This record gives sequence, C-alpha cells and structure tokens, in this order.
Amino acid sequence: MPDRLHVAASLKYDGRYERGYLEEQGIRVAGRRITEHGLDLGLQIAPIRGAAVTLDLAMTPRWLWRYPDARQMLLEPVDGGGSYQFATDPDPGGDPVDVSGGGITGVWLGAAFSPFSEAFDLNHRVTWRFDVGYRTASKNHRWSYTDGKRGGALGSSAIKVQGAFSRMGGAAEPYVRARYIKESKVTTDLVDATGTVVASGIELHPASSIEILGGSEVIASKSENGNRTAADFQIGFRYHTWEDLPSGLLLPNVIDASKTIPVTRSERIQGIAGMGVNLVFSDIVRTTTGARFEYTLPHTLEHVYDVQTSPDTFAVSWYFTITGAIGADDLLE
Repeated sequence: MPDRLHVAASLKYDGRYERGYLEEQGIRVAGRRITEHGLDLGLQIAPIRGAAVTLDLAMTPRWLWRYPDARQMLLEPVDGGGSYQFATDPDPGGDPVDVSGGGITGVWLGAAFSPFSEAFDLNHRVTWRFDVGYRTASKNHRWSYTDGKRGGALGSSAIKVQGAFSRMGGAAEPYVRARYIKESKVTTDLVDATGTVVASGIELHPASSIEILGGSEVIASKSENGNRTAADFQIGFRYHTWEDLPSGLLLPNVIDASKTIPVTRSERIQGIAGMGVNLVFSDIVRTTTGARFEYTLPHTLEHVYDVQTSPDTFAVSWYFTITGAIGADDLLE
C-alpha cells in the first residue's frame, strides 16, 4: 500500500501454458493446448494513509486455444447429437485446429484500504488490505469476430473483492489472500470469420471465480538502506463456476445444430503451487517474479456433448511485476 501522498505505478506480465487432451467415454479424441499472455498497467494514488484509489488497464496481447490431432465430429443417426467416437483418426501430420485472438480486456476502477499495517504502527501485529474494483465491459470480446479478429475480453463487466493478510515473523512473513471475481452476463451477436451473423441476441455468462492463495516469504538478505531479497512459496486453489459460452470454441469442431445456441461449461477446480523471488530496492522500486504449477480436475466443456478434459491436464504459469512508488519527500531527497 502506498504511503500518504504517494503514487505507485506497476507493470505486470503473466503467461500461462496448459496441456492436456479431450476424451469421450474414455477415448482420446483430440489434443488440447492453451496459451495466454497478459499485460497489466496499474496505478495507485494514496491521498491519506491506509487508503488508495486504484486504476488498472488489463490487456491480453495473445491467447491461443489449439487442438492438435482432432477427430471430426459426426452426426449420430440415433439421437441426432454429435460424437467423435466413430470418426477416423486424423492425419498425424495435419494442421491443428486453432482459435486465437487478443486485445484489451478492460479497465479496472477501484479502491484499496489498509485499516491495520505493521508499517503504520508498531502496535499493529498484522497487516490487512482490502480491494474492491469494477471492470468495464468490452465489445471486442472472444466470442465473436470484429473486423475479422477475435478480441481479448470476456465481453462482460465484472466486480472484484479481495482481501490479503500478512504478518512479519523474523525471517519468514506468512500471508493469505482471497479473491472473488463476479462476471456479469453479456448479450451479443455471434459472427463467424466471414462476417456472417450466425445467431442474434445470444445471452452469454462467463465464469466467476474464487481463488485462495497462502504462502510465506522467506527473507534471504536485508540491508539497512531498505534493500531486501526474499523467496516466496505459495499454495492454494481456484474455483470457477459454470459458464454459458458459444459452441465450437472449447471443442475443435461441432455439428451445425449447436452453433446457434449457448452451451454450458461445467464447474472446475484447479490446484496451485508455486514459488518466486521478491526484490526490494530502497522501498522505491520492487520486483516480483515466479512460476506456478496448476492441476485442473476433469470437467465437461459443452453440456450437449459427452466430452471431458483428460485427468492429465496440467499447466505452468509465470509472472513478472515491477512496481515503483514515489512521494513528495522522495522528490525533495
């Protein structure tokens, strides 16, 4: 939290790569590779001690959903649904099915409060921080084409509530953070790559999420002028609610009958474990870098098809943040 009459600016980059497969009744029908890159420009302005106004510009420069070695979905003659089971195996040297895009995710407007902080008062034994924020909606979203390209946003507005708690304890500083993001509904037309409107006025509802992350900083070195080096160990989980999305994006190909309706993706749970390195330079500039390992439990991607993610779905994510804080006293010095 910036001190009174201080401004903190940050630049954060994060990436994620997920690898797994799609299965239908135990039969592997396609590969699944998810790649995403995120960029966040943040600003915090603290008019008084313990409170700050926050502004963040969130961007997704590039996201890619790739399905290598995907079978072609066929129409079942009995119930009229679609299935990959009876299709022939794809050509191993064939091109994968790709869905990709990128762009601005939205602007977060919010406020942060720190009613107790070890930096403010020696009698405060625990540091608290609460954040609330609102993200603007964007018409340049992932679910349809705009000027022949898919966007980077989810299309909906969102509300974020977050709380973090930490305590200095000698060489170790344990902490816990809880975050809840509530996504709203969005009504849009579905447009294909040729510019043709496939369906009008479709109501979509991206997934909301809850994340709880706990860990501890372990201080490796600390100098009198404020420089500090610490290792950061983390463990936690992330829960995503069900969501309504267009058909044919979370699967490599589907039959035409489902392309005009929203389909439901089931709930999913991810386990998280990671570590990083935090560097502080004289309380003015600090950096955080690290990586996390994620495991996602199997779940159904589109409720109209009996296709799930494989049990061996894993992901690796990485992040780097640099933050600079400055105030009037720093400028005078």
